[in-house]
Amino acid sequence: MEKRLIAAALFSVSLILSCKTVKEEIIEIPKAPPAGVLIRQFGEDYRLDPGGTSLVPLSKAPFELIFPVKPYNPSSKEFYAARIVATNDIALVESFYQGLYIGLFPPMAPGSGLAGNEGPYETLYVVEYGSHYVIFDPEDPDSQRGIRLGERDGEVVLCWPIDKVMYQKKPYTMRTIPTKGFTLIIFIDKDNQCESF
Repeated sequence: MEKRLIAAALFSVSLILSCKTVKEEIIEIPKAPPAGVLIRQFGEDYRLDPGGTSLVPLSKAPFELIFPVKPYNPSSKEFYAARIVATNDIALVESFYQGLYIGLFPPMAPGSGLAGNEGPYETLYVVEYGSHYVIFDPEDPDSQRGIRLGERDGEVVLCWPIDKVMYQKKPYTMRTIPTKGFTLIIFIDKDNQCESF
């Protein structure tokens, strides 16, 4: 198998959920989209460390994942995407590292994308066998998997509001999920080399 350097932004973030009293929040779209990858809850931003692990304390309440991705363009064979895995499997988290050929990482291997309805993903699946494949295709509005906030440095900044969760094959909301936390593994393709396995 040919080895090659793949440019990507890799993030691992462990979400620690607490039962603090929460208030309802109206999502405000900022005038200028934020740089980098962040998690937003109740107007507070938690910027994630590229290539590292970030620990984010959240309330048991909806949150937003905000990140940049280059536009997806199948006619030009530009298959840019963010792949997001939500898991409680510590061994799986520890097996993901900078420089890993993602075709060998089971939740991000070819054919492992979690299907969604048309439009943005509505549910975060906490599973070990697949990833959310989040794209922005300017030519096909029905295929969008995130909400477009704007553009920055040639990339589209997307927002994925997360409230519905599928956990242990049962539907929950972020307020009712019966866990103290889970980990998000986020891979953002930067050079369009990830589809050529």
